[in-house]
Amino acid sequence: MISKRINLLKETSQLENIYHKDMKKSVQLENINYIDIMSTLNRDKVVFNDRTLISIVQKYYVQPPSMLPYNLSHSEIQNPSPGQTQFIDEYLNHKRNGFYVDCGAFDGERLSNSLFLERYRNWTGIVIEPNPTTYGSLRQKHRKAYSLNACLSTNKYPSLETFFSGRKAVLGKVLYDRYKMKNSARKLIQVQCFPLYTILLAIGKMDIDYFSLDVEGAERGVCS
Repeated sequence: MISKRINLLKETSQLENIYHKDMKKSVQLENINYIDIMSTLNRDKVVFNDRTLISIVQKYYVQPPSMLPYNLSHSEIQNPSPGQTQFIDEYLNHKRNGFYVDCGAFDGERLSNSLFLERYRNWTGIVIEPNPTTYGSLRQKHRKAYSLNACLSTNKYPSLETFFSGRKAVLGKVLYDRYKMKNSARKLIQVQCFPLYTILLAIGKMDIDYFSLDVEGAERGVCS
């Protein structure tokens, strides 16, 4: 999904005002069991801009960009993507200092659609990977971007979803049933999912230049 300036919501300025206002009024989240609170937020299907939800994501889920040197397995490879990044770079006229969202980022290096822009065009952004084991590998790469071990919700509220370990995101009952028989031996894991807008509000960034989305068939739901 490509755009020189993707406006994810028609009322971006209003949402940014909500973000700044809610952060000032943000609930105190010190010394709490955030898992229990998150369970309640999931149950109540709170709206994407709920200030408690945003605060929980900001404090307990989103990790800041690394200040350490890159720790890449193949640093000599400038562009590890299978062609997408080259197209984006040319489409955006070699734009510098942009912002990306990379969902389904895997280990943050292999086949990455955002690493080249980060290393050679001084971009930053957020890399999102639902598999906790793979996310651990991603964190070790020391990406200069926010990172998040979660999945993108196909709804406008947070939820806890079931995944098959070792697969990309398998969201919702239809996709779950589709793979259930074929993958009955695979380990099931539960992953917290957030609306994309909640994540962007948590990091205070609503305008993005490049959105790389790889969630195995759930793209339409994520973007709706």
